[in-house]
Amino acid sequence: MEIKQGSSRFVIILGCFVFKFPKIMVWVCLKDVFFIIKKDRRWKHLKFYLSRTCYSKDFPGLRYYLLNGIISNFKEYLFWLKYKNNFCEPTFFSLLGFVNIQRFSPPYNLLNKKDFWLKIRMVQNYDWDDGHHFCNSNNFNIRDGKILIVDYASSKTQRVILKHGQNIIRHFSVL
Repeated sequence: MEIKQGSSRFVIILGCFVFKFPKIMVWVCLKDVFFIIKKDRRWKHLKFYLSRTCYSKDFPGLRYYLLNGIISNFKEYLFWLKYKNNFCEPTFFSLLGFVNIQRFSPPYNLLNKKDFWLKIRMVQNYDWDDGHHFCNSNNFNIRDGKILIVDYASSKTQRVILKHGQNIIRHFSVL
């Protein structure tokens, strides 16, 4: 059994399955709200904190800390159900985003971050919407000599998968 941490989810690897759970950071929310009420005493800051979107990592708020992992899990599952893109590691099951079950494949760790990014960019002549996600080789696994993406919850990543996924599989040499 192996446990890995992400920004909004954690993963437990058991045999040939990966279980993805959301990080629901209640304690962080309580500390933030307490600080805003007690120290800051500005209600507009509390309103701002409570109204931030789920995907704002720059200025995270209540929704990010409580819901981002759940929404990410469910978006990943729905994307897999709709497209069944063979560039994606399959997501077999989701319990409304509270747990996702994916297939496990060995991680791709043959290149350092810079070399991996240069290699993957060459597939489509630098035409990327989500460079940050695709520069990290930890987001990819290998199965049957092909590279697969394991974290595909963000809308940007999904656009890249739909646009370039098949070309990446065809032209990306895993050696």
